[in-house]
Amino acid sequence: MRKDGMPERLWPLKVQHDTLQQAFANCTALACPIMISVFDRSDGLGALEVVGWALWALSWLWESVADGQKQLFLMECKKQQTKMAVLGHAPYDGMKYCLWTLCRHPNYFGEWMAWNSFVLMALPCWARLQEPLFVKLGLLCTLCFTSRVFYDCLNYWTGAEPAEHFSAKKRKLYHDYQKSTRVFFPFELPFVDHCREPGWPHAE
Repeated sequence: MRKDGMPERLWPLKVQHDTLQQAFANCTALACPIMISVFDRSDGLGALEVVGWALWALSWLWESVADGQKQLFLMECKKQQTKMAVLGHAPYDGMKYCLWTLCRHPNYFGEWMAWNSFVLMALPCWARLQEPLFVKLGLLCTLCFTSRVFYDCLNYWTGAEPAEHFSAKKRKLYHDYQKSTRVFFPFELPFVDHCREPGWPHAE
C-alpha cells in the first residue's frame, strides 16, 4: 500500500514532516493577514472589512455546527456501543448530521473560510499601508498565498489526508462514504478533485 510512492511504514515520518510544515505556515503566511490588520492606523471599518467580519461569523457558525453534529454522533455511537459507524453515512446521514453529508470535513471547510475572511479584512488595511512598493507587493503575494497554504494544511498536511488514512483502514464502510461524498468543499466545483476514491489517500 503506497501513497505518492511512499511506503505505508514511512507515514509516521510524513506526519512529522507535515506538522512542521504547518508550524512554518502558522508563523509566516497565516500570520500575515492579522499582522497587516493590527498595524492599520485608520479609524472605523470599511465595507470590505464589514463583509469580512460577516463572513467570519458565518464561517465560525458553520464550523461550530459541524463540530456539534460530530459530538452528537460520538455520543450516539457510545450509546449504541458501536465503533464501525461513519458520520455522514447511513444511518447517520439525517438532518442532525446534514453538514457531514455535504462533505467529509465540513469543520475544516468552516475553519478555512474563517481564514479567508481574515484575508478579505486585511486587503483594505494593506491598501492603506505606508510602506515601500516592494514591501507592499511582498505582503500582497503572501496574502494571496495564505488561502492556498491553509487549504493544503487542512486537506493534505495535518487534516483530512492523515485522518482518512486511518479511518479508511479501520472502517470499510468509510470507503462507501468516500465514494459518495466530497472531501472538503460542500458543493461541486469545476476542475477540483473531490477525492471520491475508496481508500483515499492511499491506493491499493
